[in-house]
Amino acid sequence: MRITMIRSMCGLGACCVLMVLAGCSSSSNGPDPMPPGNQPPMAGPGRAEPDLPTPEASRLRNLRLIRVEQAVDNWYVATQKQEYGRKESLELLLLQYTRENFDEMVSDLKHGSTRFRRIMAAALGFSSDVRAIGPLMEALQDSNYEVVEHSLLSLYHLVRPDSERHPKEGSKEGRWQNKDGLLERAALNPDLLDVEKIASYLQHHRPGVRCNAALALRPLIGKDRTPNSVLLALINATEDRDDATRVHAIAALGATRSSEAIPHLVKALSDTKGLCRIRAALGLARIGDTQATSYMIEVLEREKETKEVKRFVGRSLAALLGVADERALSIDGATWRDIAKDLKISVGN
Repeated sequence: MRITMIRSMCGLGACCVLMVLAGCSSSSNGPDPMPPGNQPPMAGPGRAEPDLPTPEASRLRNLRLIRVEQAVDNWYVATQKQEYGRKESLELLLLQYTRENFDEMVSDLKHGSTRFRRIMAAALGFSSDVRAIGPLMEALQDSNYEVVEHSLLSLYHLVRPDSERHPKEGSKEGRWQNKDGLLERAALNPDLLDVEKIASYLQHHRPGVRCNAALALRPLIGKDRTPNSVLLALINATEDRDDATRVHAIAALGATRSSEAIPHLVKALSDTKGLCRIRAALGLARIGDTQATSYMIEVLEREKETKEVKRFVGRSLAALLGVADERALSIDGATWRDIAKDLKISVGN
């Protein structure tokens, strides 16, 4: 099976809100739990019948597994290649399929083999079904780290805002809305998720788990609604050894819009990873404190800085300072110093 969490998603892509589905290639050698059907049933007066999954024909079960596995795998490939029309068609297919087989898929997530649990953890994120939140949160306790990785990513899919879906040329945006009202992808209420529990996985020993935890946190936090424990965990994660984890932690830290995040985002402007520097600039613009202006201008004045980073820093400065004329596209540090001085913002010499 090849369900991989594509780290190349951290590539630059479409402007500042590219939903980088970050993750890491992973494999598992963990033991499978005993199937519930192998346990002795409960019987006798006053004893409840066991809550076991309904038996399913082995051949049909395997066909269902293969179908879901292929769809999820192809979705990752389409995402990596930025084939948005194909990607959204697969999302619609998975949305329809998870709704038709929801109970069976949840049963596999809870009671199935490692392979079944891993696939269903990845697929249920496309269900747009509030009933998937509980089983996916429970799956974070799974002994197999790949199941945990995919569960975190699925939780992100369930609550991610539509603005992060990045419609591009070839996108079939309208296919999400079925005229008969049968199919509709809608972001679930992020308040339904336990943000502190998800943040605890920023300490996991597997980088893929830490990465997806940081990604999953982004829709769950915001100004004046980020617990201090989560803010601290994100601050620590901005210095993670794993590049992809830092990218998403920096993006999530900017989403907190907390003044306490500013010095850490300023530090991230010097990160060795270009995308981290971009996310730091975007985060500072989102917080909206002009004290970061001079640090962002210094990035534009670096001789060895890439044009891609400078372009995003320039756009971030335009958003931060409210510049909407032709100067908003400038990547010249001197130009931005003049703009800042005109606005009576201290930026040094």
